[in-house]
Amino acid sequence: VADRTAVVTVLRNALVNAVKFSRPGSAVRIAATCDGGRTTIEIADDGIGMDAETLAGLFDLSCRNTRPGTLGESGTGLGLHISKELVERQSGTLGIDSKPDVGTVVRVVLPAPSAGPEAAAPEASAASARTPAEAQ
Repeated sequence: VADRTAVVTVLRNALVNAVKFSRPGSAVRIAATCDGGRTTIEIADDGIGMDAETLAGLFDLSCRNTRPGTLGESGTGLGLHISKELVERQSGTLGIDSKPDVGTVVRVVLPAPSAGPEAAAPEASAASARTPAEAQ
């Protein structure tokens, strides 16, 4: 079962990047599928994209690529590197396809959650673990 906090962090980072590097009014799409014991989540945008050179150095800390977003937003250049580490710690993969002026697709593939009460309803198991004071 994937670490929920890590998955939320990875998805938040991918969504923030998709919005940051998209033109105002353009769409960001999210899709998820489960197949063959794997869960695939894709975040796609129609933003400014990246060239092959930028993609090649994206996960290399010695080539930290930072650039302002379409509205001048700043960043550290560490988010995708951290996201890749979080995904790989869960036996998953993080891949990126991108083309300049076309957009970017971030693809996260993780082992599918096992069937069971915790996988089916994580909120229910978290709620049952709270003390009565926390539940109110």
